[in-house]
Amino acid sequence: MRKIKDMSGLTIEGGRLINERPDGMTGIQMMANVKSARKRMEKIDMIAQGNEMARNQRDMLNMFKK
Repeated sequence: MRKIKDMSGLTIEGGRLINERPDGMTGIQMMANVKSARKRMEKIDMIAQGNEMARNQRDMLNMFKK
């Protein structure tokens, strides 16, 4: 089968038009994705800090018990 590239991101393959264009994303969608990623990272950081604090507290208690 022959593939013929077209300038608009479409190819013709076997007589059918194939869409190979990248998915479009608006600026608002990109900013929403950035915002949600930032919020997720903040939550992950909070959980990591809490785990570290709990480990430090456990280690301090174990140190004073001995």
